Amino acid sequence: IRGKVPDPGGDRYYITTITPIRDEAGTVITCICSSKEITDRKRAEDALRQANRHLGLLTDVTRHDLSNQVSALKGWLELTKVMLNNPEKIREFIAGKEIAIAGIERQIAFMNAYRGLGTDEPTWQDLEATIHRARELLPAEGIRFVTDIGGIEVYADPLFDRVFSNLLDNSLRHGEHVTEIRVSSHRTGGELTIVWEDNGTGISPDEKARVFDRGFGRNTGFGMFLAKEILSLTGIGIRETGVAGKGARFEIVVPAGAYREKQSQH
Repeated sequence: IRGKVPDPGGDRYYITTITPIRDEAGTVITCICSSKEITDRKRAEDALRQANRHLGLLTDVTRHDLSNQVSALKGWLELTKVMLNNPEKIREFIAGKEIAIAGIERQIAFMNAYRGLGTDEPTWQDLEATIHRARELLPAEGIRFVTDIGGIEVYADPLFDRVFSNLLDNSLRHGEHVTEIRVSSHRTGGELTIVWEDNGTGISPDEKARVFDRGFGRNTGFGMFLAKEILSLTGIGIRETGVAGKGARFEIVVPAGAYREKQSQH
């Protein structure tokens, strides 16, 4: 029997086994009950189902986009064939082909970035160590980091550090004059909010709603979209709450049960 027990720190899940004990006549005279907590297993199963749904949707979208780009490329090739004696037109058609090829390259880059998402079970991860690993992935000379997050572990996909490397990349690439990044955390109503903020140019109001959209941005457009997807696998949300001109500010909202105090190592 599977059951759920409400808990202020997040619902707990158990599996209970009932074994009847019979006398010599076969009559049940008592039962032995045993329970085992399966909360982490339940969360892992939920995350896997979520990952499969996301991957299925994104595979369909990517297939559609690639099909459109290939169709465009075929069209430009056919036009080139009938204009072999017109150099000006051929140059125009070559430019069209290059645009289509660039589109295909973007789709391949996206598939590479998304590879591995949800393939391994979520784990409890040391938040401070995760941010440290993310910082090592990108050169950030001249940037002052200030962290105030305490000893916290977060239940997240193994690609959790990619969330922070993408946040760092966003600050470096779009902040223009970022010299300081602050990472802090606070708890409200059972939730943990991790705050990432820089002192760059910030994000304009009309871009806030689109910053997590696939393809939005001046580079590949996958970074913040991927960050949102990684977090969503274990029910974690992310939003941008900064003020344009005063720096970007991202809030990662971790629900009760998906964070805990850092466990001692024995």
